Amino acid sequence: MTMPKFPCIAWRSDKPVIAKQLIAKFLDNRLDDRWMLVAGHAVQFEQQLWTAWNCCERNFANGNQLARGRDAEFLRYIAGTHHVSDAFVRAGIQDGETSGWVLYLPEPILKKEGIAGLQPSGIDMGKHNDFASNCQTLLSILGLENSKIVAYFSVEAANKLGLDTEGIPQENLQQALIGHILSADFSA
Repeated sequence: MTMPKFPCIAWRSDKPVIAKQLIAKFLDNRLDDRWMLVAGHAVQFEQQLWTAWNCCERNFANGNQLARGRDAEFLRYIAGTHHVSDAFVRAGIQDGETSGWVLYLPEPILKKEGIAGLQPSGIDMGKHNDFASNCQTLLSILGLENSKIVAYFSVEAANKLGLDTEGIPQENLQQALIGHILSADFSA
């Protein structure tokens, strides 16, 4: 399936954030549970985000999710772990950060696909198209500014997400990060 650009916008803060305060204010002001905050190193490339989204939405569609909320389930995949608490440590906002990302997890169009159950086969473009303007409003409420940072792959960031990159050839590291996402269902 061909997907549009993943709805995410980088943010920055002039002063280090207090994670608990920022997250509480974010949760009080986000439009729904499809909006989330992640650490700056958590977003690296489109395929990474769409792979985690697909796994998350498939689990919710079939009632197989481990986390109560979509945001935590998605974070679990980004961090490549079976444990929600580890996911928040690896990919969530921490005290002292001055940058990160706001993401919107698009609503999927689902189809039945064999024994795998319901599968995302596309996205509902309605809310996806409103993401940028809604995100600017949210950033303003949070006292954050839009950052012009573009997502890029980094070995250091992959390590922070829990991927052991030692011994993996440079040209295979992005594929290894995709494998790390998929391993979230198998690692304990």
